[in-house]
Amino acid sequence: MTPPQHGEFVTLRALRGEDLDTWLRQYCPEGRPPQWWNSILEFSESDIIARLYRGEAIEGDDFRFALSVLQWSERSSMDVGHVGHWLLRLAQLASRSDIPTSELPHELTPDGSAHYAISIIPLSMEQAITLAQRRNIALLNEDPAIISDQELLSVQHCELIISTLAEIRERILDEELGTKIARWLAVYDEMAPRRT
Repeated sequence: MTPPQHGEFVTLRALRGEDLDTWLRQYCPEGRPPQWWNSILEFSESDIIARLYRGEAIEGDDFRFALSVLQWSERSSMDVGHVGHWLLRLAQLASRSDIPTSELPHELTPDGSAHYAISIIPLSMEQAITLAQRRNIALLNEDPAIISDQELLSVQHCELIISTLAEIRERILDEELGTKIARWLAVYDEMAPRRT
């Protein structure tokens, strides 16, 4: 399937609420591949960044649209790693846009995005470390049989979410959530391949 063109993004962006849902249900009855959703999200992000650069006003509705697309992608075909990554990325962009948090969906506030992203990390901290170490041994020994494809994907999804958590950590208000992020970042360090 070909990736969406900018014209499709413009069409989508002009829709609101139920109209957007209706369009996506009709146009994507069987869903779309992750690459399609990624492209729409990238168009949305680029549009906001360009308008910020030009000094134009950004509104909460710009982010509500992006969140709607992300939620559709999650129900369709987007893996948890990229869902968490995009949610945190959009929340960070919303923070840079100086939009009051009261005008944003809770999921796109720093605390809301981090809480949800952590909730969808596919492995426990202990599992993440154990599987990452097996992955590292497999790479070192060039022995892919040590870890299954599904286990490898789970490790990669963990790393994608955790690495993006690091970028929003300083904006977190809830102390307990901040502590949890710090623990995951420590896990991320443990997951990294060690140079010998």
